[in-house]
Amino acid sequence: MIVKNLHNGEEKEAVRSFEQKPLDMFNYHTLKMFVHGEAELASVKGYHQFKYTDTTKYDAQFFIRFGDDIYNYYEYSAPVHPDWNGNDVVIKFADLTALKARDTATVAHAGIAATGGPPGSIYRMLGNPRVDQIKFISIGIKNSGKGDTVLTGELWADELRLTDVDNTPGWAYKFDAKINLADIGSIAFSLTETNPFFHQLEDAFGTRNTSRSWN
Repeated sequence: MIVKNLHNGEEKEAVRSFEQKPLDMFNYHTLKMFVHGEAELASVKGYHQFKYTDTTKYDAQFFIRFGDDIYNYYEYSAPVHPDWNGNDVVIKFADLTALKARDTATVAHAGIAATGGPPGSIYRMLGNPRVDQIKFISIGIKNSGKGDTVLTGELWADELRLTDVDNTPGWAYKFDAKINLADIGSIAFSLTETNPFFHQLEDAFGTRNTSRSWN
């Protein structure tokens, strides 16, 4: 991703839409990605090397957003370091969804520090997004306003992936009984139940619903 003449507070992002078939991330615990701030070839290409001193002085901020739309999404952001070191993205969904305990229906959440993340990494949320109905993912660069006033540079984002699949065991049972009462008649009973994690061999995950039926 290349930005040119990015002024304080301005941002640019690349967006991938999943409107036709939303992504379902519910059965995973973590989202990861590698991020690289171009440094070695910056001067050769005529780019600006994104500099980082500490959380109070750095040039560029990286962010990834995902959710339903521009009014309902989760966000992870962090300062951009030169090269690969210090830029690894590790997003814990449990920490993100914990933001829903606050009222953020109309304004972006002020943010909480990303547990275990690099210094300055932040989780935010806008509206009421869902991890099982992801309709867009965007990756972007923002001029932090804490470094050079105008940025021209290059950022790499690589291997966006879901990890730590939820492998909670599922169960299901079926119970049948029949009682014959000599020549009077018979009584039959059937009960079937499955828990949210049970799935058939051809399915990857459970239905997330408890199902119970009887006759």
